[in-house]
Amino acid sequence: MVDRRGFLSSFAGAAAVGTALNFGGELFAQVAQAPSQLPDRGLYDSNEEAYWTELRKQFVIPADEVYLNNGTVGSSPAPVLRAIFDGYNETEKMAQSDPEDYPIWGYAAWNEFRDPLAAFVGCKRDEIALLRNATEANSYIANGVDLKAGDEVLMTDQEHPGGEHPWDLRAKRYGIVVKKVTLPKPVPNAAAVLNLISDAITPRTRILFFSHITTVTGVVLPAKELCALARSKGILSAVDGAHVPGMMALNVHDLAPKAGTIRRFARNGISALAARMSRRCGVCGRPSNWPMILGWSVLRNDIANRPIILWRKW
Repeated sequence: MVDRRGFLSSFAGAAAVGTALNFGGELFAQVAQAPSQLPDRGLYDSNEEAYWTELRKQFVIPADEVYLNNGTVGSSPAPVLRAIFDGYNETEKMAQSDPEDYPIWGYAAWNEFRDPLAAFVGCKRDEIALLRNATEANSYIANGVDLKAGDEVLMTDQEHPGGEHPWDLRAKRYGIVVKKVTLPKPVPNAAAVLNLISDAITPRTRILFFSHITTVTGVVLPAKELCALARSKGILSAVDGAHVPGMMALNVHDLAPKAGTIRRFARNGISALAARMSRRCGVCGRPSNWPMILGWSVLRNDIANRPIILWRKW
């Protein structure tokens, strides 16, 4: 049995090893050497090649490597890394005036982050939940919506596994039915997609789930029109928008889905879920999309203010 002295001694030994091996030293040095600011947009207008050369200096990827898989996990630029390091340094000091109430524990509204994010994607602050990735967001949607055995979820055959499999698991556990529409390759036009989806809708269809930009081929689906089709049929629409931010202009209210996922704005492990759950339970009046993780705020009876997730650090 380890006593307190032995426990603390083990940590001291680990710290000494970390210092000897200089864990993180090289990374910190690279970040420190990166330019303090991103290149000015004016440089892009005057010399696009020079702009991208300067922007490349913001990443710690080795100079002789080109990383192409930016649709899944990419490298964060130096300003983001600095913010992460500074944030950890500040929070782990526990030197705040009231550490128990510090936002990192997960009980604050985080409006200073949700406000600019909401403005960027075109929705309201209260419709944004900060999560770790699009797969997690898709899982909250799939597991939170009220469905019963036999209810149908309609999707395309080009969905990312992180969007498709949460519904498959729901089907195995609770007997819902997942139906797939086969998209042509290439998709000739938006009308072809709308017709295929419309023809596949049945009286049992409850959810239309699709990717705004698909993972398989990168085709841009007519998201606004598909959401309108779903609304006209009394169906909830859920959109996997993982590949949209930064690639094309986005206005969630213009698309008007009931729920949508948005991935990777700043660093690995950051995502968002935008939800407009206007449908309410006839018994308790709560949103028909139930929260999957509950915390202290439930005791304060303000779950309605954060309907998707309440997260804490430990």
